[in-house]
Amino acid sequence: MSESPEEKPQAGGERSSPRPPAVDYKTLHALAEQIDTVRTATAAPFGVNVFVPQPLPETTVVDAYRGELSAEAERYGVALPDPDPADDDRWDGKIKLLTEQPVPVVPCGRDQATGRPPRLPPGL
Repeated sequence: MSESPEEKPQAGGERSSPRPPAVDYKTLHALAEQIDTVRTATAAPFGVNVFVPQPLPETTVVDAYRGELSAEAERYGVALPDPDPADDDRWDGKIKLLTEQPVPVVPCGRDQATGRPPRLPPGL
C-alpha cells in the first residue's frame, strides 16, 4: 500500500489528516495550493514550517562543503549551483501569504549551530 504525498499514516496503518505543508523551496502558488488541500481535508489544526533566511556562512565554509558534495554530484551527473546570497526562498511572499491566509501554527525551526530559534530579519 503506497502512501500519497498528502497523507501520513497513523498508528495501525490508518490514514490521518494530510501532511502539513513544507515551505522550503516551494513557489508561492504551490504552497497556497498545499495549504488549501490541507484545509479542505481536515478541520484539525496544522502548521506550516517556515525556514528563516540566514546569512550565508563564510565563503571558505561554503567552498569546503561544495568540495565534499562534488564527488556525489559528479556521480549523479549534476552540477552544483553557485551560492546565491540574495536567495531568501521567497521569504517576503511566504510571510505575506501566511499573514493573509493564517494557519494555526507557524514554527520557524532552530538555528543548526546554536539550537536556538533563528533571528528574524529586521522589520519583523
